[in-house]
Amino acid sequence: ANFQRFSLPLTPSGIAPDSLVLILSSGDLDTPLEGSFMEIEDMSFSGTVHQLPNHDFELWENIKFEEPTEWASQNLLSAIFKVPSSVEKSNDATEGDFALSVTQREINKFGLQQNTGFCFLGETASGTPNFVPFSSAGFKFSFDYQFQSNVVDTAWFVMRGSKFNTQIQQTEILLTLEIPLVS
Repeated sequence: ANFQRFSLPLTPSGIAPDSLVLILSSGDLDTPLEGSFMEIEDMSFSGTVHQLPNHDFELWENIKFEEPTEWASQNLLSAIFKVPSSVEKSNDATEGDFALSVTQREINKFGLQQNTGFCFLGETASGTPNFVPFSSAGFKFSFDYQFQSNVVDTAWFVMRGSKFNTQIQQTEILLTLEIPLVS
């Protein structure tokens, strides 16, 4: 009952991206404040040939910390500096058993000052977002979320679209959507 459904229709232009990367942050992207958390569940694309990997966050792997399969976070830093993980498994789910919980945590030890309250599609602990290939004339992206903040802060969903340019043999960013998620 505490989750909200977020839905965004997307219609790619004539130069539609062929890949997407998604980033979720439980606080402001520039100056996040410790203590905010959000939970994400049941992410889906409709009208496209590819579903997001582990879109319902049911699959988790345990290295020396839990990490959602095919998503990446900075939980490795949390394990090294012995602070609570920022990305965790939550039983507070709308469907299935688990949701993704992302909490703003700040590491300020031994000269390192780093905020770890974000998660993105990628290999576990790699630190490099993975692109999701897709092909569609138009699709809808949706997910369930709840966001609670102890301070005045905003959670963010970021989607970046890119396309491989065969002329220069490099990937070019075509679009960036930054969408605030309110409490």
